[in-house]
Amino acid sequence: MFRADLTAWYWASDGQLRECVVTTVDDTQLVLDFETLETVNVRPEDVLIERPEL
Repeated sequence: MFRADLTAWYWASDGQLRECVVTTVDDTQLVLDFETLETVNVRPEDVLIERPEL
């Protein structure tokens, strides 16, 4: 099995854009939040590879 971690951004439940590492990709993604160091379940559509201009 091959594993690769991808640095990305995700929309947190509080509406903040947060930096993370994507650890799994499937119907649900697990990301490691850089700020809190917690693993978070997110929907794939809430994860962005590039940080958007705000």
